[in-house]
Amino acid sequence: MQSQTSQSTIHAKRPVVAFNQSQSRPASAGQNNGEPQYTYLTTHEIAARLKYSVIAVRNELKDSVLIEGVHYFRPFGGRKLLFIWEIIEADMRKVGSQTAFGRF
Repeated sequence: MQSQTSQSTIHAKRPVVAFNQSQSRPASAGQNNGEPQYTYLTTHEIAARLKYSVIAVRNELKDSVLIEGVHYFRPFGGRKLLFIWEIIEADMRKVGSQTAFGRF
C-alpha cells in the first residue's frame, strides 16, 4: 500500500503542459502570414533544376556564384546545404537580363 501511494505522489507532481497544435504547425502553401515562402532544395535538386552536374554545383558555382547566407545555408550548422530557389532564380534573371541588353 505504501508503494502505491508513493508512485501516485510522483505522478501527481509532474507538471501538465498543454500543447496547442494550431500554433506549432507551419503555414501551408496557401497561407502567407506575411512571411515569404521559399523553396529549399538540396544540392542534387538544385543541380537538376539548373541543368548542372552535382559536382559542378559543389566545385564551380558554390562560393563563386552561389553565396552562403544569400543563396544557400547550412541548417543547424551541419554539412548539408539547402539552396533557396526563389533567390537563385531572381539573381539568374537579373544577371541574364543585364548581359542580354548590355550588348546593344
